[in-house]
Amino acid sequence: NILVEGWAYASVGHCPPSTTNIYPITARDGYDVITNHAPTFKLTPNQHGPNCTETETLDIWAGFAHGGEKPCERNFETIPTCDPKDDNTSHCHAIDWSDGLEIDLDEYLPAWLLEFRDGFNYCVNGTDIVGTTVAAGKKPKDLLPTIYHVEIRNDANTTLDRLWIVVLNPDTRTVFNTWANHNSTNAAWLANLPPPPNKLIVNGGNALLPTSASANWNAPERFPTNSYMHPKAVFELRSNPIPGGHGHQATYDAQGNIITAGIKAGTADFASPSRKYMLMRLDDHRVTDVKPYIQALQLDGNPVLPIDSSGNISAFWTRNLTRPPLRVGPFTQQYLQRRPTTPTGVLNIP
Repeated sequence: NILVEGWAYASVGHCPPSTTNIYPITARDGYDVITNHAPTFKLTPNQHGPNCTETETLDIWAGFAHGGEKPCERNFETIPTCDPKDDNTSHCHAIDWSDGLEIDLDEYLPAWLLEFRDGFNYCVNGTDIVGTTVAAGKKPKDLLPTIYHVEIRNDANTTLDRLWIVVLNPDTRTVFNTWANHNSTNAAWLANLPPPPNKLIVNGGNALLPTSASANWNAPERFPTNSYMHPKAVFELRSNPIPGGHGHQATYDAQGNIITAGIKAGTADFASPSRKYMLMRLDDHRVTDVKPYIQALQLDGNPVLPIDSSGNISAFWTRNLTRPPLRVGPFTQQYLQRRPTTPTGVLNIP
């Protein structure tokens, strides 16, 4: 018998499949990276055999498990980078490092696919591996996890599916949870932030601040190309600090419309990085606002690292991420709840 997703294909009355084909999951009809990215199979009738009712071909679209937490699936739009690892990978998973940790890649497959395990192998960070496990190595630093890109490949060396595995410093989860608990009650300052204008004046690709909002806000700036901290946002606006040094960030699209939801949007800043107070507040902003945001993304399985303005890995002078996030999960949602986009509404510009 062949057991596929709990269904037994019995040899009584049928011949076993004469052929078993293993295809990449992206080749299936109706494939969609977010809504329909799941392993599946199909039995196709062939000619009748001499002692059989019929023979059939078993076609398998092989890939990582779908619909659970190990791994998780992409739920954020794909932002093209021209790197197939980023553009074509739809699964991710975060693991806390432990001494002697070995990651069994078979645990990321649907159980029924293990019946056909000898039809494919794994490639990790560009190298084919023997067996199914990856040793996690030495303990990574906070904000600088060890990242593995895993491909399932068939005997023809065709990639069937892809997965990011992010191995975190074990303190990252504890530090973020402590931050989240503290900021769930320490939130009175949010009520004093100025509401951002709902629209900027865009002219010739440049953005201007409406006169009615100029008292509380600095001039808008354009995000650099391929900025992934607030992906797809084009312009950024930051408020002048209020008493206590708190501030507000707002982001806008190319037409100057405010973005008010998700990681594209700006957020409240416990420590404003406004230019006026840049030198004295930058480290506070990094610790209280930027660091927990990156931790949240990584805890949700995003394979992102912080980089400086020159593209160098830097957990201190963070200006961007190495790649766009692919998932907004429970940790990032917690961050957005504690650093909301418009805690005092928006200023409607006529």
